[in-house]
Amino acid sequence: MQYRCLQDCFLNGVYNSAGDIITFAGVPGPYLDPLDAAALNAFYNVGPQATVLVRPQFTGQPAVPAVTYWKPTRCRRPYPLAPA
Repeated sequence: MQYRCLQDCFLNGVYNSAGDIITFAGVPGPYLDPLDAAALNAFYNVGPQATVLVRPQFTGQPAVPAVTYWKPTRCRRPYPLAPA
């Protein structure tokens, strides 16, 4: 499953900078933006999570905001998954 890091994080025993594209098979946290169908399904199955600051910690490279996020609404399921 392909994800883009929204902030610097330590996954799979490797330090990843914000903006890095990684392959990750675990449970995705709010600091990962899904890039393929399998990652999107895993992200959806985890359910709504608090969003994180989209920023690099030490690299200084610009970080791109999340494309897929949970959007609060007034429907029966309060947080549908919505692309930006």
